[in-house]
Amino acid sequence: MLLGCLALFWLIQTIKLKTIKGKRLLGTFKQNNPKKKRLSNMFTQVCNCFQSLPELPKSFRAAQCILFKDEILVCGGTGTSDCYSYHTLKKQYKYVCSYPSDVKLNGHCVVQLIHSPTNPNGINLLSFGGQGKYQMKQTFSMKYKSVWEMSDNNQSESKSEYESVSQSFNTWIRHNENTNIGKVELSLRGARGLIGGINNDLLFITCCSRDIEVIDLKTMKPLTGIQNNKISEKRSQFGINYHCFVPLTMNNEKVINHFILFCNSTGLLIKYDEQHKAFNYRNLLVCPPLIESKLYSFVYHYDFVFLFGGRNSATGERTDKVWKYSMKKETWNQCDFTLPKKIHGSFAILSADNAIFHVIGGWDAANNIQKIHISANVEQLIEKQELREMIKTQFQKIRVLREEKLKLQQEMTMMKLERPYMIPIEKDMSNEDVNGQKMPIQISKEWMKIRYDMNTCEGKLKEWKEEKRIKLDDMSWNDVWSCDGAFERIKNKDLIQMNDMLSIVKLLLRFRASVNLDVEKTSNKLEEVNQKQQLIEQKIEKKILEKTKLKEEADETIVKYVSCIEQFNELCCNETQIFVEKQQKEGEMTAINDICLLNVKILKDFSALSDHLKMLTEENQQWINAKWSELEEKWSTWNAQDIAVFIGHILKCNKSKMDRFHRIIDKNKIDSMSLVQMSKKDWMDMFELEMFSQACLIHDSFIQICNKYPIDVINNDGCQQDTPKEYLCPLSNSIMTDPVIALNGITYDRSSIMNQYQNLPSYSSLIIDGNLILYSDHFLQQKIQNFLSMSK
Repeated sequence: MLLGCLALFWLIQTIKLKTIKGKRLLGTFKQNNPKKKRLSNMFTQVCNCFQSLPELPKSFRAAQCILFKDEILVCGGTGTSDCYSYHTLKKQYKYVCSYPSDVKLNGHCVVQLIHSPTNPNGINLLSFGGQGKYQMKQTFSMKYKSVWEMSDNNQSESKSEYESVSQSFNTWIRHNENTNIGKVELSLRGARGLIGGINNDLLFITCCSRDIEVIDLKTMKPLTGIQNNKISEKRSQFGINYHCFVPLTMNNEKVINHFILFCNSTGLLIKYDEQHKAFNYRNLLVCPPLIESKLYSFVYHYDFVFLFGGRNSATGERTDKVWKYSMKKETWNQCDFTLPKKIHGSFAILSADNAIFHVIGGWDAANNIQKIHISANVEQLIEKQELREMIKTQFQKIRVLREEKLKLQQEMTMMKLERPYMIPIEKDMSNEDVNGQKMPIQISKEWMKIRYDMNTCEGKLKEWKEEKRIKLDDMSWNDVWSCDGAFERIKNKDLIQMNDMLSIVKLLLRFRASVNLDVEKTSNKLEEVNQKQQLIEQKIEKKILEKTKLKEEADETIVKYVSCIEQFNELCCNETQIFVEKQQKEGEMTAINDICLLNVKILKDFSALSDHLKMLTEENQQWINAKWSELEEKWSTWNAQDIAVFIGHILKCNKSKMDRFHRIIDKNKIDSMSLVQMSKKDWMDMFELEMFSQACLIHDSFIQICNKYPIDVINNDGCQQDTPKEYLCPLSNSIMTDPVIALNGITYDRSSIMNQYQNLPSYSSLIIDGNLILYSDHFLQQKIQNFLSMSK
């Protein structure tokens, strides 16, 4: 009922807000239309939205803050090692402590440990990071107890009691190297950490290295064997640091081991499988104006993430905008107000009741470090429709809780009817809980005073023992024999110390008498307690025997009853599982059938398209072959275009080269008959060919056409009709200049066989291990040279 009233009150208050709903599209971002707003109203809204709070005691940048009750702990920042507590009700700061003087912070991270029970009046903090590559990493722990409570209580406590509390709390304790977080070769500047795990005993760290480190907080050691823990480099052009890293929430409840990360152009939903130690990622939409931006402060509340300010990594531009990301709808909106100034490197945090958010420190647009501390109502961040949905969700939760309460009441009524008794929980006799804890020992102020005085005496004794004395043999004669020399001064000093020692001994004897008296009193009380313990143990032994006997009698019946209930529950579970499995399989069958039908349809379409393309390809090839045959038949009447086509087709040239060949033919008035008289060198020189093999290929191809469609005017390179056939190449029908023997035993001209062997029907028989094997015929080459010299 109380929750319902609060929800209604929240709705009434938010209706008074002057907010303008921004248009949004799923998976897209759209800014509110500025034409729909008045500049004067916007200025008033910006000024009235934030409240200026007392300035920070020091300038803070990249600070780390933790909430504890009504306090905001500011735990150092870049270049600042001091820590303060801000009381949200008193609106005052109070110094807590400082990091050790040798520690230089630069983008560190502080988290609150929650995996182990703590004092309700204190919290445990863990600080790590802030060091770059190849710098020794440092980790600190602190048990914090409110400095405001300690200050108030100090008036009623002795000084020694207050000092003892201060030493055990509110001090950063340095970890040893075995429990330091981070490897030396990694950079932990601007790192972020979140507590996760089923038992809240894991620390997830994201940093510049793009590796996600998982620390077991029980051992302070990183987990090994984690799969897929590296964020893809493609997703993070400017690296991962000073980024937004928050847990995923649904209906304001954290989803275990699910996190959201935004930095520069990277937006990720990170999922960690704790059982299999593996990460999975899903890309999220990044707000377009925030691409390549970081150093924004952020908070998350009721399935929203809010980003304040920031700096563009590429341009260095700062912003005063406030952005809102919906975890449910995965959409971005720009809020209707801005920060009082452009700022980056600040820290944002919610109050204990989640009603107010604070923005602390940072750099301004001129890169000056700020002492700024401002706050505003969370209502300013949320639109009316979103508030209505949140109230509706709250009412649904209330209804569910009422139903669960009614169900529990009915079950309790049935239990009372079925079994008119309740079996209490049996206590453990081992007293492990008591033995395992350090019980607080209350020491009287008198004993504490005696301990303090004895420690003082012990310190004085240690001081006297360690005091250096001048050896008598080392003294000069006048220091030994004079009345004011070193010897006399040592003698007087020793007499004074002996007198002081006598006073201390008397004091210790008084203490001893007092302590002996207290020991006797305490021993008597301890004896009384031991007697009580023995009496209780005897009674317990009797009850144990009685309990054991009764339990054995009841166990036989209860075992049968429990077995029946277990069988009944198992059958019910099996029925539910079978029903769910049936629905799942039916759904899978429907989906598989749809996929099969779609697969068959696509296969048919692809097959039809493939057949059509094959037919077109064959028709095109037949057409080009026919045109080529026509061109070969009329070779004796080729014009300039026909000759250019022949050369371009043989050499597989592009259009520009074919146009160049056409211009050369026109310029030199070349016809088909003049081609008959051209040698291979003439072809190469005339058409400016790059390689001689090209000239050979064209020449030999033209000769083949001439032989295929002969006329009487062919003169093969000036060959005479009486040229022996063995001097002619079977491929080009011209005199061979470099005869070679192939694996088929036939002699060819080297240039012809190398350019045309693939056109032979059984060319594969000429190849061994992918290489064309040829053997030079020097004897035939000499005969051809003699023949040509004689012909001349």
